[in-house]
Parts: sequence; structure tokens; C-alpha cells
Amino acid sequence: KEGDFIFADEKFLDILAFPLLAGNTETALRDPYTMVLTEAAAIRYFGATDGDYSKLLGKAIRWGNDPRLFAVTGVCKNPPDNSHITFDALASYATVIASNSDADNSWTWSDMRHYLLLRPDADPQALEAKFSEFSEHYFHGDKVSGSIEKFYLQPLREAHLYSDYEY
Repeated sequence: KEGDFIFADEKFLDILAFPLLAGNTETALRDPYTMVLTEAAAIRYFGATDGDYSKLLGKAIRWGNDPRLFAVTGVCKNPPDNSHITFDALASYATVIASNSDADNSWTWSDMRHYLLLRPDADPQALEAKFSEFSEHYFHGDKVSGSIEKFYLQPLREAHLYSDYEY
């Protein structure tokens, strides 16, 4: 039972720099009930001290109170200490969708961080200017989620030291 457990979609490892020591970046978080462990978690739970993390692929682990087993599909380097993203395990977001069919279509599930990879020629200010209209259209003020939803862009390199945003 660990607190640093994050659900992440299959593009998480493509966009953010958490290199895999074992597993396939493209498929590690694709299927429900799959999980990528950090190197520290792999050592803690499986005693993998020889650096050969490929032998952990396919092993099963139970996480928290979930009765289903998660398959280990990857092991990644530990997040750096200066990262605002800390975790011991990444579980596939497909798990959330599989266990709650409304999760991927509901506008009330906003309690999570979202990372966007913008095209090199994108204008962040122009995109951010559209967020207010987006929020009003989908959240109707506070009628959908119970609170006014405001969205902002922040460069990832600033998030660790300068973010006071919720999610």
C-alpha cells in the first residue's frame, strides 16, 4: 500500500522523460490492469537487485484494495527529486475506464493533471484564451462539477517550483 500511485494514459511515457529500464514504452500503459514500477519499487517488492528488470515483466502485483491483480509491464527510472511528478507506480488509465465506463466521458472527472504536448508552432496564449469558453460550454459555470472550472497552461519546467494550481 503506497501513496504514490498514478493512473497514466498510454502516451505518458512518450511525452514525459521517465525512461524504461524494462518494457515497451508504446505498450506498457495501453491495457487495463497493467503497471509500470519505478526501479525502487521493483527492488522493494520483488528484490530485483541485479538490474535485470526484464524478468519482472508479466509478474502480478496487487495494489491497494483493488481485488484484481496488475501485470507489471515495465520498470522505469526513479523520478528525480526535483520533479513535481512523483510516483512508485504508474497504472494504466485504461484500468479506470474498464472499471467505470463513465470515467472517460464524464465532465465531472476533472481531479487530475493533464499534460499537453503542443506543436512547435503552437501559440500557448491563443490556446489558453480558448479555455474560458471551453469551461463555460462543458461545465456550464458550476452546474456540472459543482465548482467553477478554470484551466491554465504552465510550462512543465516551471511546475515543480512555481505551481500552486490544483491538478
